[in-house]
Amino acid sequence: DLGGERLTEWLIAQYPAEWAHAAVEHPFLQGVRKATLTQEQFDTWLYQDYLFVQHFTRFAGAVLSTCPDVENMKALLGGVSALQDELSWFQDLLQERGIKDLTLTGNVDDFGMERTTVLYVQKLQEWQSELTWKELAVAFWAIEVVYNKAWSTAADSSDPYFASCAKRWGSEAFAQYCVQLARVAEEAVAGDEEAVARASEVFQEVLDLEGQFWDMGYKASDGDLAADEAEDQSLWTVPIVSPEWAGHEEFVSLVAFEISEVMKGQPQLYTPEVLAELAEQAEVPQAVAESIFAESLACQLRGCVLRANAFCRRGERSSAGNELKKVEILFALFTPAIAASPEVARSVAYVEERISSPESEEIMRLLAAQLSNASRWMVRSLLADLDDRNQ
Repeated sequence: DLGGERLTEWLIAQYPAEWAHAAVEHPFLQGVRKATLTQEQFDTWLYQDYLFVQHFTRFAGAVLSTCPDVENMKALLGGVSALQDELSWFQDLLQERGIKDLTLTGNVDDFGMERTTVLYVQKLQEWQSELTWKELAVAFWAIEVVYNKAWSTAADSSDPYFASCAKRWGSEAFAQYCVQLARVAEEAVAGDEEAVARASEVFQEVLDLEGQFWDMGYKASDGDLAADEAEDQSLWTVPIVSPEWAGHEEFVSLVAFEISEVMKGQPQLYTPEVLAELAEQAEVPQAVAESIFAESLACQLRGCVLRANAFCRRGERSSAGNELKKVEILFALFTPAIAASPEVARSVAYVEERISSPESEEIMRLLAAQLSNASRWMVRSLLADLDDRNQ
């Protein structure tokens, strides 16, 4: 229920912290406004955004191909036609700054794309094949409006390169284009409650991906932190496979999918009863299924806590808080048996070795209490405490 609000305004109101992080408060954007970004940070972002825009242009074509009427098509074409000029602008600026290829973190594919860029491009491709016109219209608006809002805050930057980006993407003309896209998106989902729910999920995904994209640029000059995180990330969200899982790979993937749905805020999708039913259908022994479920939750847990730790190290409290909210969602699935499982104990030990700030030490203290009680409510005290210290 939108409560009489316009869809696009309602979506932003649903995710205030995520919107602020992706479109206003991210340290990369603060660095743009204060002209404190390093050349390495800006150039990493610039080159990766150039690569991303090439794929976004293809995505725009896919959105156009699904547009059901001429008027909305005309509204979309206004911005799509500008992408040709945008690609040329990128090429000129890259040449001016002497950028031919950037592999600053060493985490790139054969085409020079950082992992973050690859994941965003893969998401665009997934949307092209899976979303209807209604959700595509929302996704297209969301990507553009976040970009416009982010750069509109940097118009007064004293760095000429940063100011040129703000002039291009933070302009009133681009803002008006985003207003047109909002109208298109709102008309597309009007009267369809299921489409509104799917649009909300897509909007949240866009905010998360945009935040990760700023992260990629901002982290480029933080060599020690980037190296630490690169070492950890292989275990942040990848389960540690047990030999007894052999032959049950499809069930492992199914559990991962179900947990991802839970992380989107749908905890009713996964209960111990659902787990038992899925295991029975897949002919997976109950003990093996419980091990898979515990480790799948544990790897998500260590990912959230380690990301919160990394954000604390950089002073990004709002981002740390977002990760801890995900922890709260995860604990809704913890039974006493899972909390006491060797999989979770191993993850807590792994995380504890890598905690490196006073804030994160407090995270671990409360996390230990949470696990010992097998109750999700103590996480709320952590979030409240973080909020108190942020005020």
